[in-house]
Amino acid sequence: MTIPVPTPTLPLSFGLNHYMCYELKRKPIPPSIEDFPLEDQFGPSLVESRRRWRICNPTDKNGETPNANLNPEHLVAYLIKQTEPRVERFEDITVANQFGIVSVDLRKPKAMMVPSAKEIAVGGIPPGPLVNPTIDHFKCWDARGARTRATATSTDQFGDLLVDVKKPARLCAPASADGTLIQDPVTHLMCYKVRTQPRSLLAGIELFIANQFEEERVTLTGPREICVPSIKVRCCGPNDRCLDLDGTTSPDRGLAVDVPLGAALTAWPAADPDNHALSLYDNNANGLWNFGTTGDDLTIEGTPCGTAVSNGLHDLGDCVVLDANNSLSVGQSIDCDLDSGAGCSLGLLSTLKFYDTNGDNAWDDGEDIIFDANGNGICD
Repeated sequence: MTIPVPTPTLPLSFGLNHYMCYELKRKPIPPSIEDFPLEDQFGPSLVESRRRWRICNPTDKNGETPNANLNPEHLVAYLIKQTEPRVERFEDITVANQFGIVSVDLRKPKAMMVPSAKEIAVGGIPPGPLVNPTIDHFKCWDARGARTRATATSTDQFGDLLVDVKKPARLCAPASADGTLIQDPVTHLMCYKVRTQPRSLLAGIELFIANQFEEERVTLTGPREICVPSIKVRCCGPNDRCLDLDGTTSPDRGLAVDVPLGAALTAWPAADPDNHALSLYDNNANGLWNFGTTGDDLTIEGTPCGTAVSNGLHDLGDCVVLDANNSLSVGQSIDCDLDSGAGCSLGLLSTLKFYDTNGDNAWDDGEDIIFDANGNGICD
Protein backbone atom coordinates (compact mmCIF):
# COMPACT_ATOMS: atom_id res chain seq x y z
CA MET A 1 0.00 0.00 0.00
CA THR A 2 1.26 3.49 -0.83
CA ILE A 3 0.18 6.99 -0.02
CA PRO A 4 -1.51 8.81 -2.93
CA VAL A 5 0.84 10.68 -5.25
CA PRO A 6 -0.20 14.34 -5.59
CA THR A 7 -1.05 15.42 -9.12
CA PRO A 8 1.41 17.99 -10.54
CA THR A 9 0.02 21.43 -11.16
CA LEU A 10 -0.81 21.52 -14.86
CA PRO A 11 -1.01 24.57 -17.13
CA LEU A 12 -4.60 25.79 -16.99
CA SER A 13 -4.50 28.49 -19.66
CA PHE A 14 -3.21 28.62 -23.22
CA GLY A 15 -3.31 31.11 -26.05
CA LEU A 16 -4.98 28.42 -28.16
CA ASN A 17 -8.69 27.60 -27.92
CA HIS A 18 -10.30 24.26 -27.25
CA TYR A 19 -12.05 22.86 -30.35
CA MET A 20 -15.13 20.71 -30.82
CA CYS A 21 -14.78 18.70 -34.02
CA TYR A 22 -17.68 17.57 -36.22
CA GLU A 23 -17.75 15.01 -39.01
CA LEU A 24 -18.50 16.29 -42.54
CA LYS A 25 -20.33 14.39 -45.27
CA ARG A 26 -18.02 13.22 -48.03
CA LYS A 27 -19.85 15.15 -50.74
CA PRO A 28 -19.05 17.48 -52.43
CA ILE A 29 -15.76 16.28 -53.92
CA PRO A 30 -12.86 17.58 -51.79
CA PRO A 31 -9.84 19.36 -53.28
CA SER A 32 -6.99 17.21 -54.54
CA ILE A 33 -3.90 17.97 -52.43
CA GLU A 34 -0.67 16.45 -53.74
CA ASP A 35 2.99 16.66 -52.68
CA PHE A 36 2.15 19.31 -50.10
CA PRO A 37 5.13 20.20 -47.81
CA LEU A 38 4.18 19.80 -44.15
CA GLU A 39 6.81 19.96 -41.40
CA ASP A 40 6.29 19.47 -37.68
CA GLN A 41 8.73 18.74 -34.85
CA PHE A 42 9.01 15.13 -36.04
CA GLY A 43 10.48 16.26 -39.35
CA PRO A 44 9.65 17.45 -42.88
CA SER A 45 7.26 15.48 -45.08
CA LEU A 46 5.20 15.53 -48.24
CA VAL A 47 1.52 14.64 -47.87
CA GLU A 48 -1.48 14.12 -50.10
CA SER A 49 -5.20 14.23 -49.41
CA ARG A 50 -8.32 13.05 -51.20
CA ARG A 51 -10.85 13.57 -48.43
CA ARG A 52 -12.27 16.48 -46.46
CA TRP A 53 -12.93 15.08 -42.98
CA ARG A 54 -13.94 17.36 -40.10
CA ILE A 55 -14.52 20.94 -39.04
CA CYS A 56 -13.41 22.06 -35.60
CA ASN A 57 -15.09 25.02 -33.90
CA PRO A 58 -13.49 27.11 -31.13
CA THR A 59 -15.44 26.13 -28.03
CA ASP A 60 -15.95 27.34 -24.50
CA LYS A 61 -15.07 24.32 -22.36
CA ASN A 62 -16.49 24.41 -18.84
CA GLY A 63 -17.08 28.16 -19.02
CA GLU A 64 -13.36 28.97 -19.24
CA THR A 65 -13.47 31.05 -22.46
CA PRO A 66 -16.95 32.60 -22.74
CA ASN A 67 -16.27 34.37 -26.06
CA ALA A 68 -14.84 31.34 -27.87
CA ASN A 69 -17.95 31.05 -30.04
CA LEU A 70 -17.22 34.50 -31.48
CA ASN A 71 -13.77 33.50 -32.72
CA PRO A 72 -13.78 33.38 -36.57
CA GLU A 73 -10.74 31.09 -36.80
CA HIS A 74 -11.79 27.46 -37.28
CA LEU A 75 -9.85 24.37 -38.31
CA VAL A 76 -10.84 22.10 -41.21
CA ALA A 77 -9.23 18.65 -41.10
CA TYR A 78 -8.25 16.74 -44.24
CA LEU A 79 -7.26 13.07 -44.08
CA ILE A 80 -3.68 12.70 -45.31
CA LYS A 81 -1.26 10.09 -46.50
CA GLN A 82 2.44 10.79 -46.05
CA THR A 83 4.22 10.06 -49.30
CA GLU A 84 7.74 11.10 -48.20
CA PRO A 85 9.66 10.09 -46.16
CA ARG A 86 8.77 6.66 -44.86
CA VAL A 87 6.57 6.94 -41.77
CA GLU A 88 8.22 6.35 -38.39
CA ARG A 89 6.46 5.49 -35.15
CA PHE A 90 7.16 7.41 -31.96
CA GLU A 91 6.59 5.82 -28.55
CA ASP A 92 6.08 7.03 -24.99
CA ILE A 93 5.26 10.64 -25.85
CA THR A 94 4.11 12.27 -22.61
CA VAL A 95 1.40 14.91 -22.98
CA ALA A 96 -0.09 17.17 -20.31
CA ASN A 97 -3.34 19.15 -20.44
CA GLN A 98 -6.36 19.98 -18.31
CA PHE A 99 -7.56 16.37 -18.42
CA GLY A 100 -4.28 15.15 -16.89
CA ILE A 101 -1.04 13.53 -18.03
CA VAL A 102 -1.01 10.69 -20.53
CA SER A 103 1.66 8.72 -22.39
CA VAL A 104 0.80 7.93 -26.02
CA ASP A 105 2.33 6.06 -28.93
CA LEU A 106 2.10 7.82 -32.30
CA ARG A 107 1.33 5.40 -35.12
CA LYS A 108 1.09 7.40 -38.35
CA PRO A 109 0.04 10.80 -39.69
CA LYS A 110 -3.75 10.93 -39.92
CA ALA A 111 -4.86 14.46 -40.80
CA MET A 112 -3.82 18.01 -41.58
CA MET A 113 -5.77 20.77 -39.83
CA VAL A 114 -6.01 24.00 -41.83
CA PRO A 115 -7.02 27.45 -40.47
CA SER A 116 -10.38 28.21 -42.07
CA ALA A 117 -13.33 30.56 -42.09
CA LYS A 118 -16.85 29.22 -41.59
CA GLU A 119 -20.39 30.53 -41.94
CA ILE A 120 -23.71 28.75 -41.47
CA ALA A 121 -25.18 28.48 -44.96
CA VAL A 122 -28.82 29.26 -44.11
CA GLY A 123 -29.12 33.03 -44.17
CA GLY A 124 -25.38 33.51 -44.47
CA ILE A 125 -23.00 34.38 -47.27
CA PRO A 126 -19.82 32.52 -48.20
CA PRO A 127 -16.83 33.88 -46.28
CA GLY A 128 -13.47 34.51 -47.85
CA PRO A 129 -10.38 32.72 -46.51
CA LEU A 130 -8.93 34.01 -43.25
CA VAL A 131 -6.53 36.94 -43.55
CA ASN A 132 -3.35 36.44 -41.49
CA PRO A 133 -4.77 33.78 -39.14
CA THR A 134 -3.32 33.66 -35.65
CA ILE A 135 -3.55 29.88 -35.37
CA ASP A 136 -1.17 27.35 -36.90
CA HIS A 137 -1.65 24.45 -39.23
CA PHE A 138 -1.44 21.12 -37.42
CA LYS A 139 -0.20 17.69 -38.43
CA CYS A 140 -2.24 15.11 -36.53
CA TRP A 141 -0.89 11.67 -35.63
CA ASP A 142 -2.94 8.64 -34.66
CA ALA A 143 -2.36 8.23 -30.92
CA ARG A 144 -2.82 5.23 -28.64
CA GLY A 145 -2.98 5.82 -24.90
CA ALA A 146 -4.82 5.01 -21.69
CA ARG A 147 -8.54 5.73 -21.48
CA THR A 148 -9.43 9.12 -20.05
CA ARG A 149 -12.35 9.53 -17.67
CA ALA A 150 -13.70 13.07 -17.72
CA THR A 151 -16.82 15.07 -18.46
CA ALA A 152 -17.06 18.63 -19.71
CA THR A 153 -19.46 21.16 -21.14
CA SER A 154 -18.87 22.63 -24.59
CA THR A 155 -20.43 25.78 -26.01
CA ASP A 156 -19.67 26.79 -29.60
CA GLN A 157 -21.53 28.36 -32.53
CA PHE A 158 -23.74 25.27 -32.79
CA GLY A 159 -24.91 25.40 -29.17
CA ASP A 160 -24.33 23.55 -25.91
CA LEU A 161 -23.12 19.97 -25.49
CA LEU A 162 -22.40 17.74 -22.52
CA VAL A 163 -19.24 15.78 -23.34
CA ASP A 164 -18.03 12.41 -22.04
CA VAL A 165 -14.32 12.22 -22.85
CA LYS A 166 -13.28 8.68 -23.81
CA LYS A 167 -9.67 8.25 -24.91
CA PRO A 168 -6.88 9.96 -26.87
CA ALA A 169 -7.35 9.68 -30.63
CA ARG A 170 -4.85 12.10 -32.15
CA LEU A 171 -1.94 14.29 -31.14
CA CYS A 172 -1.77 17.35 -33.39
CA ALA A 173 1.57 19.14 -33.58
CA PRO A 174 1.91 22.71 -34.89
CA ALA A 175 3.28 22.51 -38.43
CA SER A 176 4.80 24.61 -41.14
CA ALA A 177 2.61 24.33 -44.23
CA ASP A 178 4.54 24.92 -47.45
CA GLY A 179 7.08 27.05 -45.59
CA THR A 180 4.77 29.06 -43.32
CA LEU A 181 6.17 30.23 -39.99
CA ILE A 182 4.99 28.27 -36.95
CA GLN A 183 3.54 30.85 -34.58
CA ASP A 184 3.33 28.73 -31.43
CA PRO A 185 5.72 25.74 -31.55
CA VAL A 186 4.92 24.66 -27.97
CA THR A 187 1.12 24.30 -27.83
CA HIS A 188 -0.30 21.10 -29.32
CA LEU A 189 -3.84 19.80 -29.59
CA MET A 190 -4.70 16.45 -28.06
CA CYS A 191 -7.95 15.24 -29.61
CA TYR A 192 -10.12 12.85 -27.60
CA LYS A 193 -13.00 10.71 -28.79
CA VAL A 194 -16.21 11.86 -27.15
CA ARG A 195 -19.81 10.92 -26.59
CA THR A 196 -22.08 13.95 -26.45
CA GLN A 197 -25.60 14.88 -25.46
CA PRO A 198 -27.53 15.78 -27.53
CA ARG A 199 -26.10 13.65 -30.32
CA SER A 200 -28.46 13.91 -33.31
CA LEU A 201 -29.75 17.49 -33.39
CA LEU A 202 -26.72 18.82 -35.28
CA ALA A 203 -26.86 16.45 -38.23
CA GLY A 204 -27.69 18.12 -41.54
CA ILE A 205 -26.48 21.64 -40.74
CA GLU A 206 -25.02 23.18 -43.90
CA LEU A 207 -21.95 25.40 -43.79
CA PHE A 208 -19.73 27.48 -46.00
CA ILE A 209 -16.01 26.91 -45.43
CA ALA A 210 -13.08 28.80 -46.93
CA ASN A 211 -9.33 28.21 -46.69
CA GLN A 212 -6.23 28.06 -48.87
CA PHE A 213 -7.46 24.89 -50.58
CA GLU A 214 -11.15 25.52 -51.22
CA GLU A 215 -14.31 27.60 -50.77
CA GLU A 216 -17.18 25.14 -50.51
CA ARG A 217 -20.60 24.33 -49.08
CA VAL A 218 -20.50 21.29 -46.80
CA THR A 219 -22.88 19.34 -44.54
CA LEU A 220 -22.41 18.40 -40.89
CA THR A 221 -23.14 14.92 -39.53
CA GLY A 222 -22.31 15.15 -35.81
CA PRO A 223 -19.72 15.74 -33.04
CA ARG A 224 -16.79 13.35 -32.86
CA GLU A 225 -13.86 14.78 -30.86
CA ILE A 226 -12.80 17.51 -28.49
CA CYS A 227 -9.30 18.88 -29.05
CA VAL A 228 -7.57 20.25 -25.97
CA PRO A 229 -4.55 22.60 -25.83
CA SER A 230 -1.63 20.53 -24.54
CA ILE A 231 2.10 20.52 -24.05
CA LYS A 232 4.34 17.64 -25.01
CA VAL A 233 6.62 16.90 -22.07
CA ARG A 234 9.98 16.39 -23.65
CA CYS A 235 13.15 15.12 -22.09
CA CYS A 236 16.40 15.09 -24.04
CA GLY A 237 16.59 13.31 -27.36
CA PRO A 238 16.38 9.84 -28.90
CA ASN A 239 18.85 8.17 -26.48
CA ASP A 240 17.99 9.31 -22.96
CA ARG A 241 14.69 9.34 -21.13
CA CYS A 242 13.00 10.90 -18.12
CA LEU A 243 12.06 8.47 -15.40
CA ASP A 244 9.26 10.53 -13.92
CA LEU A 245 6.93 13.19 -15.26
CA ASP A 246 8.28 16.15 -13.34
CA GLY A 247 10.71 14.91 -10.71
CA THR A 248 8.54 16.07 -7.84
CA THR A 249 6.31 14.72 -5.11
CA SER A 250 4.81 18.12 -4.40
CA PRO A 251 1.71 19.52 -6.18
CA ASP A 252 2.99 23.12 -6.18
CA ARG A 253 6.21 22.66 -8.17
CA GLY A 254 4.62 22.72 -11.62
CA LEU A 255 5.50 20.64 -14.65
CA ALA A 256 8.93 20.60 -16.28
CA VAL A 257 8.36 21.13 -19.99
CA ASP A 258 11.79 20.34 -21.33
CA VAL A 259 15.27 19.23 -20.35
CA PRO A 260 17.43 20.90 -23.00
CA LEU A 261 19.08 18.72 -25.59
CA GLY A 262 22.81 18.67 -24.83
CA ALA A 263 22.40 19.69 -21.18
CA ALA A 264 24.99 18.34 -18.74
CA LEU A 265 23.65 15.76 -16.29
CA THR A 266 24.76 15.34 -12.69
CA ALA A 267 25.65 11.92 -11.31
CA TRP A 268 24.92 10.40 -7.92
CA PRO A 269 26.05 10.52 -5.20
CA ALA A 270 25.96 14.31 -5.05
CA ALA A 271 26.02 16.88 -2.27
CA ASP A 272 22.74 16.81 -0.37
CA PRO A 273 22.65 19.60 2.24
CA ASP A 274 18.88 19.29 2.58
CA ASN A 275 18.92 15.50 3.16
CA HIS A 276 16.55 14.53 0.36
CA ALA A 277 17.35 10.82 0.75
CA LEU A 278 16.18 9.74 -2.68
CA SER A 279 15.77 5.98 -2.43
CA LEU A 280 15.58 3.36 -5.19
CA TYR A 281 13.88 -0.04 -5.12
CA ASP A 282 15.47 -2.48 -7.57
CA ASN A 283 12.40 -4.68 -7.87
CA ASN A 284 13.98 -7.47 -9.89
CA ALA A 285 17.37 -7.21 -8.14
CA ASN A 286 19.35 -7.01 -11.39
CA GLY A 287 21.45 -3.97 -10.50
CA LEU A 288 20.04 -2.01 -13.47
CA TRP A 289 17.18 0.42 -13.96
CA ASN A 290 14.08 -1.15 -15.49
CA PHE A 291 11.20 0.82 -17.02
CA GLY A 292 7.51 0.10 -17.25
CA THR A 293 4.62 -0.51 -14.91
CA THR A 294 6.47 -3.43 -13.29
CA GLY A 295 9.79 -1.60 -13.22
CA ASP A 296 11.81 -0.03 -10.43
CA ASP A 297 10.52 2.60 -7.99
CA LEU A 298 11.71 5.79 -6.27
CA THR A 299 10.75 7.42 -2.96
CA ILE A 300 11.92 10.23 -0.68
CA GLU A 301 12.34 9.51 3.00
CA GLY A 302 14.42 12.58 3.85
CA THR A 303 13.75 16.07 5.19
CA PRO A 304 11.61 17.40 2.26
CA CYS A 305 9.09 14.66 3.00
CA GLY A 306 7.85 15.74 6.41
CA THR A 307 5.97 12.48 7.04
CA ALA A 308 8.87 10.14 6.19
CA VAL A 309 10.75 7.86 8.56
CA SER A 310 14.42 7.42 7.60
CA ASN A 311 14.81 3.75 8.43
CA GLY A 312 15.85 2.15 5.13
CA LEU A 313 12.36 0.75 4.57
CA HIS A 314 9.30 1.90 2.70
CA ASP A 315 6.77 3.34 5.13
CA LEU A 316 3.33 4.83 4.57
CA GLY A 317 4.73 8.29 5.24
CA ASP A 318 7.50 8.13 2.61
CA CYS A 319 6.89 10.41 -0.39
CA VAL A 320 6.53 8.42 -3.60
CA VAL A 321 8.29 9.88 -6.63
CA LEU A 322 7.68 6.96 -9.00
CA ASP A 323 5.61 3.80 -8.53
CA ALA A 324 3.81 3.12 -11.80
CA ASN A 325 1.77 0.13 -10.61
CA ASN A 326 1.44 0.77 -6.86
CA SER A 327 3.72 -2.18 -6.16
CA LEU A 328 5.60 -0.68 -3.20
CA SER A 329 4.76 -2.49 0.01
CA VAL A 330 5.14 -1.40 3.61
CA GLY A 331 8.39 -2.72 5.01
CA GLN A 332 10.05 -3.18 1.61
CA SER A 333 13.80 -2.62 1.91
CA ILE A 334 15.55 0.16 0.02
CA ASP A 335 18.09 -1.25 -2.42
CA CYS A 336 20.00 1.94 -3.28
CA ASP A 337 20.40 5.28 -1.47
CA LEU A 338 21.19 7.53 -4.42
CA ASP A 339 22.32 10.46 -2.26
CA SER A 340 25.09 8.44 -0.58
CA GLY A 341 25.59 5.64 -3.09
CA ALA A 342 24.99 3.02 -0.41
CA GLY A 343 23.80 -0.27 -1.88
CA CYS A 344 23.88 1.09 -5.45
CA SER A 345 25.41 -1.04 -8.17
CA LEU A 346 27.75 0.41 -10.77
CA GLY A 347 25.03 -0.18 -13.38
CA LEU A 348 22.59 2.05 -11.50
CA LEU A 349 25.07 4.83 -10.73
CA SER A 350 26.40 4.97 -14.30
CA THR A 351 23.02 5.37 -15.98
CA LEU A 352 20.82 7.22 -13.45
CA LYS A 353 21.48 10.95 -13.34
CA PHE A 354 19.52 14.15 -12.82
CA TYR A 355 19.25 17.59 -14.41
CA ASP A 356 20.58 20.02 -11.82
CA THR A 357 18.38 22.98 -12.73
CA ASN A 358 19.75 25.39 -10.13
CA GLY A 359 23.36 24.20 -10.27
CA ASP A 360 23.76 23.44 -6.56
CA ASN A 361 25.10 19.90 -7.15
CA ALA A 362 22.18 18.45 -5.22
CA TRP A 363 18.99 16.76 -6.35
CA ASP A 364 16.15 19.01 -5.27
CA ASP A 365 12.50 18.10 -5.17
CA GLY A 366 11.31 19.11 -8.65
CA GLU A 367 14.42 18.30 -10.72
CA ASP A 368 14.08 15.72 -13.47
CA ILE A 369 15.64 12.30 -13.11
CA ILE A 370 17.17 10.97 -16.32
CA PHE A 371 18.11 7.53 -17.61
CA ASP A 372 21.44 8.29 -19.32
CA ALA A 373 21.34 5.41 -21.79
CA ASN A 374 24.89 5.79 -23.12
CA GLY A 375 26.38 7.00 -19.83
CA ASN A 376 27.97 10.07 -21.41
CA GLY A 377 26.63 12.58 -18.87
CA ILE A 378 24.85 14.56 -21.60
CA CYS A 379 21.11 14.71 -22.22
CA ASP A 380 20.91 13.39 -25.79
